[in-house]
Amino acid sequence: MAYRIIAALSRKAGLMRSVAVEHWQEFGKEIRSRRQAKGMGLRQFARAIPLTSGYQCNLEYGLVAPPSVSVIYRMAEVLEIPANHLLVKAGKLPPSTLQAFWDHPAIPPILSTIRLPSSNREIFGAKE
Repeated sequence: MAYRIIAALSRKAGLMRSVAVEHWQEFGKEIRSRRQAKGMGLRQFARAIPLTSGYQCNLEYGLVAPPSVSVIYRMAEVLEIPANHLLVKAGKLPPSTLQAFWDHPAIPPILSTIRLPSSNREIFGAKE
């Protein structure tokens, strides 16, 4: 029984990972395209952020998740493009949008209707 649960979770995690990697690759392609259009080499761009060139290379090939919001803001500044464009590509909401979401009067009533699991048994269907 435990093996079936682990196998099912592994398959689900693998599917989620492949979707995430596709998203990471799109972000990386955007960064690489914008950097090259600006005539910047990878090392030059990485130094301007600052990041290591190895990490920047991994970002551009979608091997790692997009960086933090502060790093994305710096990338946008160096590339001279709107930060919101890169935030959306990275799958992150701009802070102003996130604040507007949480401030909206409809959100607390909606969230109050969501039942959260109270135990591991509810989440995984296994013994605690």
